[in-house]
Amino acid sequence: MYVKWTGWFPRIRRWFSRGELARRILKVPRIPGQSEADGLILIQIDGLSKSELELAITYGRVPFLRRLLKRERYRLHTMYSGVPSTTPSVQAELFYGVRCAVPAFSYRSSALKRAVRMAEPEAAEIVETKISKSREGLLDSGSAYCDVYSGGASETHFCAQNLGWGGFVRSVSPVRMLMLVTLYAWSLVRAIGLALAELFLALRDFVTGKLNGSELWHELLFIPSRVSVGVLLRELVAAGVALDIARGVPRIHCNFLGYDEQAHRRGPSSKLARWSLRGIDRVVRLIWKAAHRSPHRHYDVWIYSDHGQEATAPYEQKYGRTIQEAIGRVVSEVQRVEFRLPTKALRHPGIDRSRWIGGGRIARAIFDREPPHGETTDELPVVVANGPIGLVYLSHSASEEEIRKLARAIVDGTGCPIVLTAKADGKAIAHRRSGEYLLPEQASSVLGEGHPFLREAAEDLVRLVHHPDSGDLVLSGWNPKGEPLSFALQHGAHGGPGAAETNAFVLAPPDTRLEAKGGNVLRPNDLRNAGLAHLCERNGFSISKATERSNTGFRPRFRMLTYNVHSCIGMDNRLSPARIARVIARSQADVVALQELDVVRKRTGHIDQAHEIARHLEMEFHFHPAWSLEEELYGDAILSRYPMRLVKADKLPNSLTGSHEPRGALWVEIMLGEDRIQIINTHLAVNSRIHAIQIEELAGQNWLESALERGPTILCGDFNFGPRSPHYKRLCKKLSDSQSVAGRPSPTWFSWKPMRRIDHIMISRKLYVTSAYVWADHLARQASDHLPLVVDLQLKAESFSADMNAPSEYVAPDSNAY
Repeated sequence: MYVKWTGWFPRIRRWFSRGELARRILKVPRIPGQSEADGLILIQIDGLSKSELELAITYGRVPFLRRLLKRERYRLHTMYSGVPSTTPSVQAELFYGVRCAVPAFSYRSSALKRAVRMAEPEAAEIVETKISKSREGLLDSGSAYCDVYSGGASETHFCAQNLGWGGFVRSVSPVRMLMLVTLYAWSLVRAIGLALAELFLALRDFVTGKLNGSELWHELLFIPSRVSVGVLLRELVAAGVALDIARGVPRIHCNFLGYDEQAHRRGPSSKLARWSLRGIDRVVRLIWKAAHRSPHRHYDVWIYSDHGQEATAPYEQKYGRTIQEAIGRVVSEVQRVEFRLPTKALRHPGIDRSRWIGGGRIARAIFDREPPHGETTDELPVVVANGPIGLVYLSHSASEEEIRKLARAIVDGTGCPIVLTAKADGKAIAHRRSGEYLLPEQASSVLGEGHPFLREAAEDLVRLVHHPDSGDLVLSGWNPKGEPLSFALQHGAHGGPGAAETNAFVLAPPDTRLEAKGGNVLRPNDLRNAGLAHLCERNGFSISKATERSNTGFRPRFRMLTYNVHSCIGMDNRLSPARIARVIARSQADVVALQELDVVRKRTGHIDQAHEIARHLEMEFHFHPAWSLEEELYGDAILSRYPMRLVKADKLPNSLTGSHEPRGALWVEIMLGEDRIQIINTHLAVNSRIHAIQIEELAGQNWLESALERGPTILCGDFNFGPRSPHYKRLCKKLSDSQSVAGRPSPTWFSWKPMRRIDHIMISRKLYVTSAYVWADHLARQASDHLPLVVDLQLKAESFSADMNAPSEYVAPDSNAY
């Protein structure tokens, strides 16, 4: 009964959430779909490397992401971003599975015959049209925010090809717009406050002498960019995603650019760059909570970065000239031709006007205006350099030997660490002051012995050099033995093969199918495959097969779980066997004992819950009904990925009549290799007077004593009594409580605010507990009124059977067990 009452609280909270209120204010309809359908939200933190994320977690700068790892048991994976390590390249691989779709963020487009940036709608549209042929977009029928490509999304906002909400906003009446502004008033106040803070910091840096006079103007010009991208755009995206969740959009992708903007200007390890992560962490928390409260879909929230950032020295500050000027002089001397310098915007891509306002996204989104592209064509030769990658386009077709000669002259005359040229056999040559090296074979001499993705980065460099839109020469600022260079005015840069800029991450739930199928490390394409599997291909939930270990003195290990599923009715009063299966899948249990299952009962939609959960988990199962009425059944089950056979299933005695539910027990034998394990699953009565009779039956020859004679034994289930009960003490004379053996026990009921420890896994002396814990992530706290208890067990060798898991007598419970 209390679950029915508590089910109202999520509904009331959801009704008053900002996303739901915004949906009603704007009169946006919900997307039709089943409440059991899967949904996926991908959150991209632009420019954040895994190493910087780990530091942020360690020092508490991202408390919610830390909570996901600690409490929600998310897993942090390393992902190699690929080369070029830029958002257009990574998103092309993530959305469409195409590697190295562009040679750099800025390059000379053969289709447009001019230098372009991938923030330009025309350039992004040409690339996406090419790579999307015969390929499914990851965001099909979904929505995208702040992305270079649409990814097949039906709705795009603040993306390169579809800028802002201009037309949509104009269609909203002034009254409703005022209501919407009032709803998000605090976000506007925060933006104003941070704008003033940014102005103060720029002036402070100038006064303290950290910036020279010429950079003060640049610093002031960057204030609109940092405020618009780091604050205003972040809040708009968070509001839009919350609205999409309230509508039930199946696939949502959003990109937060604030850290990347700060890191470009001040460096990836700067205080302000790391400080910007707090705001991103806050909106990730809001999105995650909105997703898990949605009644429309089972949303998974995955957080990832497209690439990292390398701490760099601006080339112009180090050598007193731009890389274009330096290359121009060398080419003029070697080829005896006049070298044309590009426009100012191309010479200073780090400080051009579109960069001041977030790559033009905010300006175009708010004002619906297109920034000028400049000249329609570029005469050759020309250099397009942005970040640590530069592309040199010559005016005529040169031989391989002529290009190699020019590359050596550039290395000697400009201070560029690496110059790459293509070979006719499909390989590449890396030119350094120390000599010429063949790629990918001699990758360590180019990228450094300690590079974390040595083979992968070398192969991608070869692919980049042979890209049809790549230049005749490719410049790289990566220096494995010194300070890397950026060809723009940036103290943090990405795009090249550096160790930090290619070191991205994925933060995902423990049951996410992330597998490195194309090599030894995860790539964006592997994240794409996992997303498609989650949304389209999965009929169930895969549990990774546990590895059998043979430690000294021990035989194979396995994971046991006991869980009262409350007829698959959650604390939000929502019926969902699939959600129960997700909870179990995340624990990666090998053997599962379930209580309170309905089979073809009218009250739960005539679903065979035991079969449905076992199907999702791809496990064998045995079900025993403790109660039956015609075709309707109610009882317990044991599921296993190991072979098992039924030994006994029967009802337990009940001395009282009336409203007390019948109770039963189920005994199976698990075949774990050559070993046999006896598992008894039960759900005891609530009444304490009945406990004595049922424990007398279970502890006797018919059940427990016979099982102990057969071998290692586990008695588990919902006992409905805690460690202070005399019945608990009686069981502890024959068995050990796994939680007490492992350490400090935790309560299992009820799930929102656990108060009592009534679910137990009791083990015989021939079993050894390696860990025991209550699985209490957000999904588990919603799925049932109990929390699952998980125990990792190992079989003892004979020589160890007498001295481990010693407490066969009653062990006094911890005072916090209740």
